[in-house]
Amino acid sequence: MARKTASGEIGEESFDTVPTGRRIAVMKLVPAVVLGVLIGGLVALSLSNIGGAAAGFVVATLLSAYYLYRKPLPSAVFGTGLYLTAGLLVLAPILFYVPTILAPDSSSGAEEAGAFVGSILGLFLWGFVFFLIALVVFTLGYFSNRRAKKKLSARASASQESYDP
Repeated sequence: MARKTASGEIGEESFDTVPTGRRIAVMKLVPAVVLGVLIGGLVALSLSNIGGAAAGFVVATLLSAYYLYRKPLPSAVFGTGLYLTAGLLVLAPILFYVPTILAPDSSSGAEEAGAFVGSILGLFLWGFVFFLIALVVFTLGYFSNRRAKKKLSARASASQESYDP
């Protein structure tokens, strides 16, 4: 069945069209959901000492999966999801340990000092480890987004060449 697109070209209608005219792109949906759950997990880890980890997980998972699904290509979904993950990997130790460092504790003396020193050491140790992991994740996201940009520019040039007035 032929249909007319917004640009005036006539194209073939796909078999996997839902009655509303929208198609579900499984190749974009699966990485969007997987990366959305990963992002939600990092948000829940970050909020575990502050409170609201469960709500943060649900909200972050839904919002990030929706945002990532709207990307034009699966490689763009993957690259952008890795960018978001890298940013959260850097922030997770900070958000996890800073409330412990700043919160007044009901204990006194050595217990309070031990919690403070332990939190400072954890912040630096895990901050460094998560930063190194974030660097690798960010690099993978960069190459994936670069691939997506190349594909999109190739599509744009192919559609420009096919349209000759």
